[in-house]
Amino acid sequence: MNLAESMKHVLITKSQNIFTHFWKEDLKVLLKETAEDVWSRAQSSGNVFKNAKEAGFKQTFKEFSESTVETFKILKIVPRRVRDGFKYFKEDFIAELDSLEDNKEKAIFCLKVIGVLSSSLVKSFYGMKKSQADFSVKGLKVTNAFTRFLIAEIIFKISQVLVLRVLNEVEKELTEDEDKKNVMFFRSVLADSKKLEEHKDLYPEDVKPGDKALELVENLKKYISTGVRT
Repeated sequence: MNLAESMKHVLITKSQNIFTHFWKEDLKVLLKETAEDVWSRAQSSGNVFKNAKEAGFKQTFKEFSESTVETFKILKIVPRRVRDGFKYFKEDFIAELDSLEDNKEKAIFCLKVIGVLSSSLVKSFYGMKKSQADFSVKGLKVTNAFTRFLIAEIIFKISQVLVLRVLNEVEKELTEDEDKKNVMFFRSVLADSKKLEEHKDLYPEDVKPGDKALELVENLKKYISTGVRT
């Protein structure tokens, strides 16, 4: 299979298993790691101040304490929001792919989507940590810096794992060496935090404002942040 065929096949036939496995296995580990991180910060106000400063915002121990209830209440919503967002993204992606007739167009579109999705994971993560992005639940805008930081980390980790799971399955179906090379590149970058920081613009230069690949990913980000389906 080429890249377009492989992505469509995986999203239609394997995405449900990917989501099911993630929610039964991966999510437990992810949330456990996050809880341990929160507990570690709570035990040492010095570390809280240091990490907050490095993240680009001011954070006091008092603010951290006040944010605890809000944080855990909202974090019950976050995983489900990300899951539903990716399901809608899958539907929109397949619909757009099917609307293209030329195989070359389909291949380019797939590369754009993978690149934009990978790049946006990084930008959204760092943007929310610096309190530059919004997250709301039933009309409640999250303004506490630490809560936003934690939400951003959860969203990033869930998105990272889900995209990696999909790319792993896509690579298994590919028969063309160039497609394998491209997917392996994105997979290696997504799996390595240092590489993610180095590659903040992973999509092709011909991706311009208004491009459908950008639109799909922006709609995904909007749903995750607001719960509103575009």
